[in-house]
Amino acid sequence: MKIFFLIITVFFCLVPVYSQQHYVLHVSAEWMDTFATEIRYTGDYSGTGVTSFDIGPYSSPFTVTLTVVNTHEQALLADLVFVYWSGNGSASGESVTVTVDDANPEVDAVAVYANIEPTPPASSGTGYMWLDPTKKTVAPSGAFTWELHADTGSQRLAAYDVDISWPVPQGGVIMTVDTSNGTNGVDAGVEGFVAAAEADNAMGTLHIAGFDTHGTGPSNDLHVCTVHFKAGSREVTGASVSVVVGDMVDETVSPIGMGMGMEAVIVIEGDEEFFLGDVNDDGRITIIDALLVAQYYVGLEPAQYTAPVEAGDSNQDGNVNIIDALMMAQYYVGICDCPYFPPLHG
Repeated sequence: MKIFFLIITVFFCLVPVYSQQHYVLHVSAEWMDTFATEIRYTGDYSGTGVTSFDIGPYSSPFTVTLTVVNTHEQALLADLVFVYWSGNGSASGESVTVTVDDANPEVDAVAVYANIEPTPPASSGTGYMWLDPTKKTVAPSGAFTWELHADTGSQRLAAYDVDISWPVPQGGVIMTVDTSNGTNGVDAGVEGFVAAAEADNAMGTLHIAGFDTHGTGPSNDLHVCTVHFKAGSREVTGASVSVVVGDMVDETVSPIGMGMGMEAVIVIEGDEEFFLGDVNDDGRITIIDALLVAQYYVGLEPAQYTAPVEAGDSNQDGNVNIIDALMMAQYYVGICDCPYFPPLHG
């Protein structure tokens, strides 16, 4: 009987040694949010998947080459173009070869896209309002101002209302109005005026209106107002910012031209690129990232926090604190609806 129990004990002790390893590759595509694009894979396994998808899990190591299909056309957003593969450590053109083995049994490969930079239009004459400059380049997370100008021709500007809007991707922030400055983020220009301003950063809109009983101008380049913005924390190669004019009249309430707005372009570029939440630059958001953010918050300055500090700002409120660490931990175990993080793999 003792021998029997001994054999049973040895058997159960050996089970973990011989348990089957699972190998899986997670494939996704990313701009500032995660979207669906078609990826072809060849090698030990072949096929085509629409991101996000998994190759595996399989019971043995494998190697596949991932290739972007129809780089531009498959993107949900028409102004995107494929840039590079991330999360696997190496890339070559539109394809990358990934090995999933005992050293890395679960691997993430992300096809990263960027904007095709739009070209701002030239001024079109009397009755137009535009942002000056029409192309604005700023640093990640930097504060900046943008001037709103108008061409009133031979008339004086007495009243106007205008809407400025910009994209708001689910997985990131391009820019927000800094409502702590001026009138809800807006100051009167050198020759201009402001009566009211309302910003909705969640929707990416700013409504500005103003009046002057005698009017100001005339001018072909009237500085109406200045808007205070803050850039998002991630690089953007070029996103369109829309200007739509509602009313534009002189002191006799006569329309000024057609009352049209022009698109502008914002570019966010910096020396360092990072993925929000991945503070140790390993391509994933895990409990380790949460720990490092918590250590940073209490002043320990962990050496493994290798990404820019703003990578730890999980809720994009401009601060890195214990709330961001908690969001990362909740995200890691699948109980956080974190709007600025990519969807977890099922």
